[in-house]
Amino acid sequence: MEARERALSRQAELDLRLQVRKLEIEADKEIKLRQLDIEAAKAAAVSSVPQNSSSVSDNSANSTSATFDVGKHIALVPSFRETEVDSYFNAFERIATSLGWPKEVWSLLLQCKLAGKALEVYSTLSLEDSLKYEVVKLAVLKAYELVPEAYRQQFRTRRKNASQTYVEFARDKGILFDRWCASSKVDDFTSLRELMLLEDFKQCLPERMVLYLNEQKVATLSQAAVLADEFVLTHRNVFQPASVEKTFFRVPTKVQQPKLNGEKPKEMRECFYCHKKGHVIADCLTLKRKQQTQTKEVAFVNAIDSGAHLEQTQCEVDSVYVPFLSKGYVSFSGKEEDQVEVRVLRDTGAAQSFVCADVLPFSDQTSVGSNRLVQ
Repeated sequence: MEARERALSRQAELDLRLQVRKLEIEADKEIKLRQLDIEAAKAAAVSSVPQNSSSVSDNSANSTSATFDVGKHIALVPSFRETEVDSYFNAFERIATSLGWPKEVWSLLLQCKLAGKALEVYSTLSLEDSLKYEVVKLAVLKAYELVPEAYRQQFRTRRKNASQTYVEFARDKGILFDRWCASSKVDDFTSLRELMLLEDFKQCLPERMVLYLNEQKVATLSQAAVLADEFVLTHRNVFQPASVEKTFFRVPTKVQQPKLNGEKPKEMRECFYCHKKGHVIADCLTLKRKQQTQTKEVAFVNAIDSGAHLEQTQCEVDSVYVPFLSKGYVSFSGKEEDQVEVRVLRDTGAAQSFVCADVLPFSDQTSVGSNRLVQ
């Protein structure tokens, strides 16, 4: 409830401010009309004095403005729409020109129809600027970002909607291009050439430099080139390549070369029995002490009967080695049809590999001509 009351209070305050501003604008309008009446009276008083052609023209304009009834013509001013700001001014100017409204009263007629952001911008103008139509028009267009750069972006990024026909899409693109050219004051081939070259030139520049050129409102390619060079001279350190000394990552001067045999350093090895680093299972003192305390003699290699079953050998495997058992395949030829399934005990500390004699058909033809002595 409190939030709703605060919202209603803020809305009421905004409405009050808007009403006060409208009253101020009405008062300013009355003051302007009175000023026009006074000027018309002065012109009538000195009408008998000989004047040059320019003075006669000024007095005629003031007399026309003084006799113009704003209240009668206000109903002919089109309603302001924030979604069609750019086309609104074109429609207003056509109506005002066709009906012969004096340009001195255009701003008075226009401010009676402004709404939203346009009215806020109009209220920030001084009294002198609020009576100038071109100043009011430019301020409102800037408020809605309807400047040449905005028209250019709309023209370049406009895409066809699913509900549009290609004829409608082409018409929209043409309208946006005309608005871009009109806002850039392009009225001949030379100015159009400068516009196209300037756009392409900006696309080749860094973003910071493009923003700088847009702020300077350059209109020709030569001006943009001169300002771009000045920008580079002013921000020389920004566009220089970073020196090698300022890099964050350095390559180590001394790189440890790996051993040719591909083995890890001995001190980094981990024993698979006691899981301590610095030695392998062949040099494990814990395992050696355990073997010495056992009454039963254990041999690393033991001949088994060729008729022994695989299930019996599986039961004889020590539980310590179970995590290191895996299934593999061996063959002499390397062909898939000659492969024989075996159980493999992996031991990184072993210098030799063994296979049961009955697994493969060993013969003189399979001998490699070398012998090893094992216990």
